[in-house]
Amino acid sequence: MSYILEPGDYVAMVGTGSHNSAPAAILALGEKIVTRTVSADIGMTPANKGRIALMEPEAQRRIENIDGLPRIAFTERDVEVSRPAYGGYNHKAEPVASTLQDVAAGRVTREEFVGQMTVRELAVLCNGFGPGLPFGGMGKKDVPVTIKDEEGRDIGSCSNPHAMPGYCNPALEKYGIMSSVYKDGPASVGKTAWPTGMMIACTFNPGLAYEFGSACGCEAEMCHVDSWLAPGLNLIRSPIEGRAFEYFSEDPFMCGLFGVQVALGAMENNNITVCPKHFALNEQETYRRGSIKKNIDAVDSIVSARAARELYLRPFEMVVTRARPTTLMTSFNKVNGKFAAGSHVLCTEILRGEWGYEGVVVTDWGDMDMVVDGADAVRAGNDVIMPGGPPVIAQVLKGYEEGRVSINDLRQAAARLMNYLLGTKLYR
Repeated sequence: MSYILEPGDYVAMVGTGSHNSAPAAILALGEKIVTRTVSADIGMTPANKGRIALMEPEAQRRIENIDGLPRIAFTERDVEVSRPAYGGYNHKAEPVASTLQDVAAGRVTREEFVGQMTVRELAVLCNGFGPGLPFGGMGKKDVPVTIKDEEGRDIGSCSNPHAMPGYCNPALEKYGIMSSVYKDGPASVGKTAWPTGMMIACTFNPGLAYEFGSACGCEAEMCHVDSWLAPGLNLIRSPIEGRAFEYFSEDPFMCGLFGVQVALGAMENNNITVCPKHFALNEQETYRRGSIKKNIDAVDSIVSARAARELYLRPFEMVVTRARPTTLMTSFNKVNGKFAAGSHVLCTEILRGEWGYEGVVVTDWGDMDMVVDGADAVRAGNDVIMPGGPPVIAQVLKGYEEGRVSINDLRQAAARLMNYLLGTKLYR
């Protein structure tokens, strides 16, 4: 699948808006240029093709008054051409007795470090720390909860006094792994009542978005947060959509532009990372993850590959490639019949393979009823299942026994989590 510039004349329009513009120049292209080639197919399943009426492009508008315009020749040298690149991970490591501090000091590699862990320890690591879910709720901040191994010994706990269970990764103290803290949300971290993303985008002022990100990042660091769960990058497809206030615009470029500025403002001026969300096509709040009680399936966003890439994925691609965050959150909904968090195409082939993302992928905070199975999420490319806990650890272990997730998948997720932890203030 390719994006192509065909030979011919392209008229450049200049003005203050689409309804107030005039021809300014002719760009003459004498050869076909392939600007981008992609391999991951996120398009509709055969069952849905032909069932949805897609909008046909309007007939090319006739442009008047182009006689005498300057004619500018351009070639492939003048075009930004995207070349996908993805570096994989090697997990053929022999067990060694080491801690994460040894990795930080360069004495062992990440792969050697995670290679010494048992399957159960890896299953604990790829979960957030949400004790007992969905039984007993998320626990209390002042009630210590630990995760046991087969013989009743503690494996994981929360080592960070500033973290509420459900908003941190588990600590494995025997390996020197400490808990990092995640915190909502796009409008703030709960201190200052900032205007929402939609209101900030209404200013059309990217500089203001940068300052907003910087201020929220400062408050996040004050709250001992490592990953600020923002910005929200989904499109506002309806003004009454349940999460519209968290997002910026119905326009993908606006969403991406403001998302990049918020992310850069937060990360360039503070010791935190952002966590763009909800990846992807989370344009409806109602029943986005379905309901077992009401026998309602999760929302299924049926979309063509081109619409997905040029509209719904565009803001995420802009933030991932321009701001380089180290955490990113998947969404509850389905995309073309498959849970977004269970989509290898989304979480690995596009995100990592095409965009070069090297950070941690976390799931949205589910209650484990209608959302993706934990083992399937890890296999697809999620590194941390939120908020996690014993029931989800059991899902991962069952998936391992059934062959749905491999030891390499678990080690790869753990290695990426270690890379993120080493970049936080916990190890600086």
